[in-house]
Amino acid sequence: MMPVLIIAGELAWAARSGPRETWHPAALEGTSCVRAPHVAKGRYHGVSLDATRKAVANVGAAIPDQVSVRLDWSAAEACPAQHVNQVLVQLGPPSESGVPDGIYVAVGGICPPVIPADPEGRAARVAELTASVLKVAVYGRISMSRDVLDDLLRLLKLTAGQYDAAVALARRPRAPEEG
Repeated sequence: MMPVLIIAGELAWAARSGPRETWHPAALEGTSCVRAPHVAKGRYHGVSLDATRKAVANVGAAIPDQVSVRLDWSAAEACPAQHVNQVLVQLGPPSESGVPDGIYVAVGGICPPVIPADPEGRAARVAELTASVLKVAVYGRISMSRDVLDDLLRLLKLTAGQYDAAVALARRPRAPEEG
């Protein structure tokens, strides 16, 4: 799956816009709607000024002009992927109004500890582990708004569906001539 930058703003329909390799992952579903650029390496046409004006009508804040930007995700290839089996999710500290300052997510991993097979060694190691704390190797920590969390949840559900479909396809019975 191609990485997707989730941009706050109004929803943009994902569209098939070229060879399969450049399709936004949501475009594979046809009518999926996500808050993101049309393609991961393409043009994002900004946030609707009407939606922004409505959101800040009573605040009196200035509205910047709409700007188109190009996104280049090629640096993602140089970033090593880490296996994650531990996730910590926390609400941010409350603001003056009491609303949490976003959602904080830390991801990391642990390797299962080695436990000897012999009964004496096993008992000693289990006692040692029970009295200790296993440190998680933290690979990354991010903070996001509640809106971005909703977008991430939608993208994770979409990706989980695609993964399940690929697994079902790989596990289907095959005719001998298919190999």
